[in-house]
Amino acid sequence: GAFGFATPSSAAAPYHRMGTVASGYPPKAGLAELNDVACVDRSHCFAVGDARVGGKYRTLFERWTGSRWAVVPSPTPHNVALSVTSISCSSATACLAVGYYEVPPSNSRHFNALVERWNGSRWRLLPAPRFGIPGSHQFSAVSCPTARFCAAIGENSRDHASPRTTYAVTATWNGTNWREVHRDLRGTMEGVSCPSAGSCVAIFRPGKGNRLHRLQLANGHWTSHVDNLVGVQQTITF
Repeated sequence: GAFGFATPSSAAAPYHRMGTVASGYPPKAGLAELNDVACVDRSHCFAVGDARVGGKYRTLFERWTGSRWAVVPSPTPHNVALSVTSISCSSATACLAVGYYEVPPSNSRHFNALVERWNGSRWRLLPAPRFGIPGSHQFSAVSCPTARFCAAIGENSRDHASPRTTYAVTATWNGTNWREVHRDLRGTMEGVSCPSAGSCVAIFRPGKGNRLHRLQLANGHWTSHVDNLVGVQQTITF
C-alpha cells in the first residue's frame, strides 16, 4: 500500500489520510506489490511496482492526484517475469521508472533493463539500454533531478558464465540516450540520489575489503577515484 501526506500537527493544519491503493487493479491479481514512490508536490505522486494476473506479469503504476490513488495504464513487455524497482520525477510531466524483465523463453535467466517514461499524460516503454559486456542488464534505482538528466544503478552480467561474471554499473540518461559511466566487479550498487544534473551520490557495497569510490564530472568527462578505507561507509560521488 501507499499513503498520503500528513501535515505537521496544529489547529490550522488538517490531517490527510487514505487507505490502500490496490482498489483499481484487476481483482484476480494473485500478487501485487509496490516497490518505490516519487512525489513532486502534494498533488502529484507515482507509486510503482508489478503484479501477477492469471500467471502473467504486469507493470503496476498508481497515481496520487491530491485526493485519491488510481491505477494508470502502463506498458508491459509481453508475457515475461518483471520487476519495476524504482521511480524518480523531476516534475509532474517528467518521470522515469526502471527495473528489469526476463527475456523469453521463460527461465532463460537473461534480463533486459526496463525503462518507462512519463510525459504528463501517459507512460511509454523505452528501448532497453545496452552497454558493457553482452548479457543481462538490470536497473535497481534511478534519480532524475531534471527531465534531461537521470542516473541509474544496477548490474550487468554475462549469461551462463561459470563462474558468473557480474558488474555493478552506474549509467546516466540525457533524455535520449544512456551512457555507462562506471562499472566495478568487486561489489554491488545499493542506491542513488542526484540533487542536480551532474551531481550524484550512490551507495556501493564492496564484495571484499573497504573502498571509497568517487566518480567526478569535470570538463565534460567522468573520472573514477578509488581509496582503500577501513570501517567507513562506502559512497560514490560524481
